[in-house]
Amino acid sequence: MKVVVEVDLAKCMHVKLEQEKAIELINALIRSHGIVRDLEEAKRVVENFDEYYSIARRRFESYIVVPKDVTDSLRGRALIHKLRLIIENGRKLVEIVFDKRVREEFIIEILKRLGYEVEVKHATL
Repeated sequence: MKVVVEVDLAKCMHVKLEQEKAIELINALIRSHGIVRDLEEAKRVVENFDEYYSIARRRFESYIVVPKDVTDSLRGRALIHKLRLIIENGRKLVEIVFDKRVREEFIIEILKRLGYEVEVKHATL
């Protein structure tokens, strides 16, 4: 399996996976990093995809900003900044946008442990 990690101009990493694979990634992050509020909330959103997708559509929002504990954010322990829920050709996809302070190597290592071949694309002007 191959996954593309896109790094935007703000240095945030974006990973797009199917719903079940996104839950697996979040669980792997919890095992490796420990439980923090943003991971708990992200998991809850992805597990309840249909409900959050309909809410986002009604509000005309592309992304769902994941609630974080202020202390975790200040200490740099928050991992997930926001999520985008997508239905494409009947498939439920989740785009995870990581906090810009998350190390690229950490995410690549977790994805490789889950069996992915990782390709990294950096945005350019």
